[in-house]
Amino acid sequence: MYVIDLAAVINLAIIGYLIYTYRSKKIMSEKLLQTIKHVGGFALAWGAASTLLGLFEAFRWLEQAKEMVSFNVFYGGMRVAVIAVIYGFIVHMFSLIAYIILSLTKKS
Repeated sequence: MYVIDLAAVINLAIIGYLIYTYRSKKIMSEKLLQTIKHVGGFALAWGAASTLLGLFEAFRWLEQAKEMVSFNVFYGGMRVAVIAVIYGFIVHMFSLIAYIILSLTKKS
């Protein structure tokens, strides 16, 4: 989750800088605009990879369990496992929205 937090902070810093550039009537950097999109995609990919690794480890532990695990415990764990993907998706969507808005306001 800390990596997704870092990606969100990096994107917020870049978005803030690009808004400052726009307000001061300067030309926005195309590389920074693309960076917003790529960092958001990285956050989504990291969330998906974290969830898959977590599920792999959870299934390994379930396989080694000596007694039956209740479905409530299993489903509760699945719900928690999806949090990283949802958080990465939120960061990705925010990044795409910011990218679209800043691209439309970009001066050539």
